[in-house]
Amino acid sequence: MAAAMIFSLFSSGLSFDSLRLTKYAQEKGITGIITKLFDAYFTKNLKLSDHDVLTQIAGECGLDKDEVTAVLSGNRYADEVRADEQEAMEHGIHGVPYFLINGKYTASGAQPTAMLKKAIEKILAKETSAATSLDGMVCGADGCHIVQ
Repeated sequence: MAAAMIFSLFSSGLSFDSLRLTKYAQEKGITGIITKLFDAYFTKNLKLSDHDVLTQIAGECGLDKDEVTAVLSGNRYADEVRADEQEAMEHGIHGVPYFLINGKYTASGAQPTAMLKKAIEKILAKETSAATSLDGMVCGADGCHIVQ
């Protein structure tokens, strides 16, 4: 999922630093920053390569501005963002939104929540039934056990 999100953010015009900031926010348990970044870029036409803009957005999300300044002034999370970029390229992600489920099932374009839920349920059922082996071992979402 990270690769699709990173591609989505890059293709939307967000900066490398905004992606690093997103990683930092996620580490701190702040999930609303992506929405704020999209709003700043698409609605307010703010320049997301500007560290002052990013620091302001991060502060609005509840992040410590001094810590944000430290993240943005260094290279923290650069390797993680580059890895996400690489993963997006390996999966051939070329449009947004793009959903990568369990590393192998995909859906492109805007999808209704009900469709995504149904797809995930089908994938879970397929993965669970495919996990049964001839030795009586069954693996599913709750782990593996031997069937008597």
